[in-house]
Amino acid sequence: MADALALVKRELNGAALLGFAGSPWTLAHFMTGRGTFFSEELMEKLTTAVRTTLQLQIEAGVDAVQIFDSCAPQENYETLSGRWIRRIIAELKVPVILFAKGVNQWDALLRTGANVLSIDQTQSLAEVPAHVGVQGNLDPALLTTTPKIVAAETARILNEMRGRAGHIFNLGHGVPPQANLECIEALVDTVRRFS
Repeated sequence: MADALALVKRELNGAALLGFAGSPWTLAHFMTGRGTFFSEELMEKLTTAVRTTLQLQIEAGVDAVQIFDSCAPQENYETLSGRWIRRIIAELKVPVILFAKGVNQWDALLRTGANVLSIDQTQSLAEVPAHVGVQGNLDPALLTTTPKIVAAETARILNEMRGRAGHIFNLGHGVPPQANLECIEALVDTVRRFS
């Protein structure tokens, strides 16, 4: 993986390269198929594995990393997931973006040490405390509609965030398989033309 990242980094001509990993909680959820409490031993091992994976990516030249907590617990976030993420972030020497799907426990999210919070489409970016960088949050389902709708919604979000330092435009989650290429082009064009 390190060799591949180094090759990609060379080809980017100065553009930022983002590394990523799943959070320990989300990985445990996928491994066991359930969203209940996981053993401390499992969470310790996954925390070490995620930290090692991200560190390898950093050593290979990524400029920042994103931790995906796609199965984030909606209650007791800090106790169940955030504390493990905090331990990972504490040892990383690059900016960290945290995506905790559906979580709006801002204090708990901020205590992880993440530099940027990635917000899904179910929440308003304006709800995030103003001193925090935000990423998001166009509804990915819009990519299956029309370019006109995508351009309008993209412009709405950009205008809502106008003047706020630290906003990274992005989807609220991943690109759906049935996304319309023309919609993706409309999104990119709208962001590039925005001023």
